[in-house]
Amino acid sequence: MLDRVLGEAIIRACIEVLEGRFDSEYGLVIFQTGSGTSTNMNMNEVLANRANEWLGGKKGVYEPIHPNDHVNMCQSSNDVFPTAINIAALESLNQDLLPSMGQLEKSFRKKRKNLEML
Repeated sequence: MLDRVLGEAIIRACIEVLEGRFDSEYGLVIFQTGSGTSTNMNMNEVLANRANEWLGGKKGVYEPIHPNDHVNMCQSSNDVFPTAINIAALESLNQDLLPSMGQLEKSFRKKRKNLEML
């Protein structure tokens, strides 16, 4: 189980990453082979560095939070990366595609109604 203080620091780091504050920390190319291990570890390292800073530590010194042991919780990239992609795809569907399809449907209904008036 992850210590509460460490977990809260990691959550704070995650929020900052979601806000785009560390976009420049991801220097990997999008085209990779394998299971996304390099991207997964890059994320873990960014989160560990920032979480350690929240706890008064220094970037690059993985104490008390280690990228693999505490952020990744020793999970396999073969599990983490595909799951993250599935969650991202679902979020994109819910936030982007489905609302756009709803607008398209409204547009079609309006056009059909206009044609029926002719």
